[in-house]
Amino acid sequence: MKLLRIILVLLFIISGCSLFKQKKFEDTDTYRELQKSQQESNKKIDSLTKIQLNRDIDSLRRASDSLEREINKTMEHIKKSDSILNKKINTTK
Repeated sequence: MKLLRIILVLLFIISGCSLFKQKKFEDTDTYRELQKSQQESNKKIDSLTKIQLNRDIDSLRRASDSLEREINKTMEHIKKSDSILNKKINTTK
């Protein structure tokens, strides 16, 4: 009888330990929900970052095109000025 009680007590202790064993936070639903929320946030941030980068690239492209046009105008102006100066120099000789 004592042996049976000891066995039953040991069984309750062993089963109780496994029943009241704490889960790791990584195994909980809350953790999974937080992970899912974090992934969704990361996707939104990535999307917004890509949109902003595309806008910045477009802006830089427009600015560089404008600068290129101005440089070409300036070069044409210099060429015209140079040819006028060369004509004046040749006519004065």
